[in-house]
Amino acid sequence: APGGGDVVLDPFMGSGTTAVACVLTGRDYVGFEVDPTYYATAMERVRSKESEAVRISAQTKLEV
Repeated sequence: APGGGDVVLDPFMGSGTTAVACVLTGRDYVGFEVDPTYYATAMERVRSKESEAVRISAQTKLEV
């Protein structure tokens, strides 16, 4: 929903595509992954996008 407050459940997280989409659209997410390799990949991707989202947010606030 545009107003936020959404929580997305991804029971098979894989490489984290759904979590990344959530970060980029401002939604909360809960993901599960049992494979350590996929888990590591997903965490790396999510952390990268979270950092990017924070930088974009800060830059936007500076420009306003």
